Amino acid sequence: MIGYIFTIGAASLWGFGGCVAKFAFNKSIDPLLFVKIRLVMSFSILFIYLYFFNRKHILIDKSDILYFLILGIFGMSTMQLFYLMAIKYTNVSTAVFLQYTSPVLMALYLYFFEKNLISIPKVMAISLSLIGGACFAANMAETSLKFQGFFYGILAALGMAFISVYGRKSLKKYSPLTLILYSSGFAAIFINIITPFDITIFSLSKSTWLILVYFSIFSTLIPYFLYFKGVSIISPTNAGITACLEPFIASIVAFFWLKENLTTLQIIGGILIVSGVITLQKFDRLP
Repeated sequence: MIGYIFTIGAASLWGFGGCVAKFAFNKSIDPLLFVKIRLVMSFSILFIYLYFFNRKHILIDKSDILYFLILGIFGMSTMQLFYLMAIKYTNVSTAVFLQYTSPVLMALYLYFFEKNLISIPKVMAISLSLIGGACFAANMAETSLKFQGFFYGILAALGMAFISVYGRKSLKKYSPLTLILYSSGFAAIFINIITPFDITIFSLSKSTWLILVYFSIFSTLIPYFLYFKGVSIISPTNAGITACLEPFIASIVAFFWLKENLTTLQIIGGILIVSGVITLQKFDRLP
């Protein structure tokens, strides 16, 4: 049960964070600049915290540097960048739904490459979560969903699946704090190398910097810690399915804050996702 509680906590913070990002984009903040600052800031805050309060989590074996480099480039940077790009070109609900097709990818990978069986409750939970997520994105035609937005959302799903499955391996040896520290650090270096420097960083307002600080702590460090704690206890697929609660939370917040539509269909979608999580928690006994 505790693994599900950790993951639900992560989904709640991510759901609210998606609305914070949309609010920032409505103020004409470029998603790429947003991600670059977020990653650098998250790494810096966590490094300072660990240096003064828990240095043992900074230490890794030299043989694991390549592992964390791959995790940062293909997991953390891919998921964060393309998720925010999907939000820009669609809306919060649609972007979250596209990213949370990742449990299907996780389940298929674990089945074909790690020979993990897919239980009937897990199939039911994935189906309920996908149908529920589709309900949240049902108004996509009204938001003029472009191929760009769909493409970015699927890339974000691949990134989330990769960081969940590949990141789980390090949790047997390291704390989630170590995983977040190095994956965000390498992701920040990678994105800043492959993209040009944006001089608009010097003209950002104080309110924008406050949003970035909030996002770095409450939509990055804390939820990723909770999510990876969940992954270390339950399987990546189960954690991914449980995290599908994010669109339910994001849509409710977006309705009250960003004035985005929240229809009866989306409420039904929330009920389906919650039902999927309950089915998983109560009846799934396979890893």
